[in-house]
Amino acid sequence: MTNRLSLAIFAIQGLALVFATAKTHTKPHVALVIGNAKYETAVGPLRNAVNDAKAVSKALRGLGFPVTEEHNVSRDDLMESVAGFRSKIKGTEVALFYYASHGVSVAGSNYLIPIKSGYQPDQADEVTLRMLAETKLFNAEQVVAEMSTGGGACNLVILDACRNTPVARNPRHGNAANPGCLTEIKPPAGSLIAFATDAGRAAQDGEGANGLYTGELLKYLQNPGLTIEQVFKRTRAGVMDRSNGGQIPAEYSRLIGDDIYLAGPAAPAPPPPKPTAPKAEPVNIPTPRAINQLAAAGRATECIEALQCYNIAVELAPEDFYPLFNRGRVHLALGHKDEAKADFTTATNPKFKQPTARKLSQKALAEIP
Repeated sequence: MTNRLSLAIFAIQGLALVFATAKTHTKPHVALVIGNAKYETAVGPLRNAVNDAKAVSKALRGLGFPVTEEHNVSRDDLMESVAGFRSKIKGTEVALFYYASHGVSVAGSNYLIPIKSGYQPDQADEVTLRMLAETKLFNAEQVVAEMSTGGGACNLVILDACRNTPVARNPRHGNAANPGCLTEIKPPAGSLIAFATDAGRAAQDGEGANGLYTGELLKYLQNPGLTIEQVFKRTRAGVMDRSNGGQIPAEYSRLIGDDIYLAGPAAPAPPPPKPTAPKAEPVNIPTPRAINQLAAAGRATECIEALQCYNIAVELAPEDFYPLFNRGRVHLALGHKDEAKADFTTATNPKFKQPTARKLSQKALAEIP
């Protein structure tokens, strides 16, 4: 009976559970995305660079980035875009620059090749080659410097720009075996520079709609719960797998501070289901007549169990006459005359809007010797 009483009380009172919901506060993000593909024959047109830029822009916008997207830009356009981008960086959590196109290393520096640059390095000596690069191309380290001084917390520079180009075949580029390769860049504090392939090696333009590197990057860029570093690690693993180890992306990182999630942290696990009381077995409370029969048969234990059930019923329904009246009958069956009188007397109270029931109580009082 004790278990039945516990179940009854548990079911009536219930349980209150409070779940705290974490609030996330995201600082602004901003991105500049550029894809150059319509090159003159001397440089070599690209099939996927603009597709890559469009796909990355779409993914970033889906993550809440305001994106400036440019296609097939000249050197002047590129300089103007980078300067404008710098003005948007202050106070941001993440500033991201993505470039899909041709790039080349000259005298240890990396240059992005604009459309219609007029860069013709054939037979140029080292001094001339450097001057041509500085006046016709765009130094990638200028992007890094502009972003670093822009006032953002985290700067990401992604260069899918290590693709083969004939203009890099001058032996003085130092990478004639793999024309189009870039060299390592040491990032300033708070920055990460990602290359589509390791320094000194060329990247694949890809057989599908996107370059090999960007195609893998897009798979992880929008995954909640991945830190920036994890996005690039998984991208690298995917590129290595698809290229059979022939292309190995590289990052040069000096990020600081807490982890940053481009797509936000992982969704919290759903709260555990609210505990519910085990389904209580039905408690069969004897009727007054049955109680009298039990008492006559000397089955006092079952009468006591019935009394305990009516005690709960009276507590839970204080405005109901019948639990009180029936408890009085149980007391009477058990020989508790004083308790029975108390219950019947209370049951005659006019507060019970049951006139017939009050008459039953008065009759029961009159029958008590």
